[in-house]
Order: sequence, then C-alpha cells, then structure tokens
Amino acid sequence: PLVSWLDFPTLDRSYYAAYGLGAFCDAEPISIMKELPSNDDEIRIAVSPPKAFTRLSDEMSIFQDLISQYSNIRVIWTCFTQAMVASGSVHAAVEWNLHLWDLAAAELLSREAGGDYRVIKEVEHTPGDIWYSAILGHPKLVEELDELVSSS
Repeated sequence: PLVSWLDFPTLDRSYYAAYGLGAFCDAEPISIMKELPSNDDEIRIAVSPPKAFTRLSDEMSIFQDLISQYSNIRVIWTCFTQAMVASGSVHAAVEWNLHLWDLAAAELLSREAGGDYRVIKEVEHTPGDIWYSAILGHPKLVEELDELVSSS
C-alpha cells in the first residue's frame, strides 16, 4: 500500500502513513520506540482475545504460549491496536484470524513508524474468504514473536 489511514472520531484522532513519508497522528510524526525496555516486565504486547485463536481451529496453545512468555499482555481486538503500536504505546501486537480489511492499514503504518510487519498465517475459511494472522511492532519483538508462534 502507498497510503494507510485509521480514523477514530470518538477519540478525535487520525493515524496515517504514506510510503516513504513516515507515520503520523493528527499531523504529528509518530514512531515505534527505538529501544525496548531493559526489564522484560515492561515490554507491552497486544494480543487478540482467546476467541480469535479458536475461530477456525483450536490454536489456544499459541495464546497460552504468548501469555506465559510475556507478563505485560493487553488483550485487545480492534484496529486501535495498530495505532497503539505505531505510536509506541505498545511494543508489538499479534493480530489473529482477521479479514484483510481489518489489517489493511497495519503494514504501512507499522513500517513507516520504524517497525516491522509479518503475515504469519493465511487460511481460506470458505472459497475466497481468507483470514490472516500478523505480527507488527518493534523489529526485535516481531522476530521473537514469530519464532514463538511458529514453534507453538
């Protein structure tokens, strides 16, 4: 994508990015934290709720591995998660079993804010109905989370 935009009228905020131009919240540049906290308990990970891990098949072991590995988990299931990652409010997010339109802004927003984005799973639920799972956020955490999810 060349442009992404997440609008939250009730919060009076818009998050957006343009390829090669950066990521912004209401005209102010935003970025993923450059340095992770030295204390692992301070690393904030947003994760889709347990229901997302059982929608298509039983993948609760992945959810259990995530919450046992990271002590500071936020269980959130909205596109606001992606804005929180891009602005540095959480360090990474694991988005599970979502439609493409739910993740459409995430890749560009995350990368333009200095992070990484990986689609780690695609499942065709019914013909033409593909559900995606992705990890976005601080590049080091995206790598760690990808390894953890892949081994679960």
